[in-house]
Amino acid sequence: MKLDGVLEDRAILEAIASNPNSPLELLIELAGDYLAEIGKNPAIELILLENPNLIEEILENLKNKGFSEDEISLPNVFLKIASINPNCSVRYLAAKNPNTPLNILEKLSLDSESFIRLTIAENENTPSFVLEKLAIDPASLVKRRVIQNKNVSDSVLKILAKDDDPVIQNKTAKHGLISTNLLEQLAKNNHYYVRAGAAENKNISLETLKKLAKDPVSCEVIAAAAKNPRLPEDILNKLAKHRNWIVRSAVAQNPNTSKTTLERLSRDCICGVRKTLAENPNIPKNILEKLSNDDEPIIRKKARARISTIVLANDENPNVRSKL
Repeated sequence: MKLDGVLEDRAILEAIASNPNSPLELLIELAGDYLAEIGKNPAIELILLENPNLIEEILENLKNKGFSEDEISLPNVFLKIASINPNCSVRYLAAKNPNTPLNILEKLSLDSESFIRLTIAENENTPSFVLEKLAIDPASLVKRRVIQNKNVSDSVLKILAKDDDPVIQNKTAKHGLISTNLLEQLAKNNHYYVRAGAAENKNISLETLKKLAKDPVSCEVIAAAAKNPRLPEDILNKLAKHRNWIVRSAVAQNPNTSKTTLERLSRDCICGVRKTLAENPNIPKNILEKLSNDDEPIIRKKARARISTIVLANDENPNVRSKL
């Protein structure tokens, strides 16, 4: 059977895709637009058993038609077979699918390919008990995706907090769901980058935050504390005079820095501080106007762009404001 003459009739093509007597070649050809209908075909499970390479053939056909792997969503009936396919690209389709059963997600979390494990870590339906296994994965990128998963639990964060990689510990310390006790432990970590992560967390105790703002070893930790909106104004005022410009830049971006301190920072000798200041969403218009005449072109550009945004936002005409 050929498709000539019926290409515009969607109802007919859907019927062909779901017909148990349709030739395999036609099913492969129709997979681009009618993969869901093929998944409903009464004979599809038998077809898959008799043709174990069918998913690979469909995948190749779709790629030839310009589909990317991320655009392909396998019907549920394909997922189990796809998960054990020797082709990594096929297993990826099962790993990323939000409908993949938990037992299959668990098996794929042990896949030899780190890319597959990373995809499982990204899958929004991957449960906490699987994320716990991925939290000790040898690949750092996999663990980073675990931290970003919405299903991450306190038990998972406890595992990640003990990781040897300070980058992983830093991201764990920044996590909004980390327990107070665990956060306090990371705030005392020997590695400056881990302490910096804890300093940025808005849930850290004020007492610990103040200590980190006076870290005796690392300016990066002090700068991280200076970014935290919970840091008291008097400490921000002091840090605005810090010898290290990275710390002063952090103060410049804090939403609670006083107008007096922002004014002082607008005269900072380091352009990086003034550039950061121009990006502060709470900066007063008069300071922006001053920065719009800065010696550095990029600072003038940013300040003038912000002024234009403020003018548009305050315009009485709703059609003008909608252009924002």
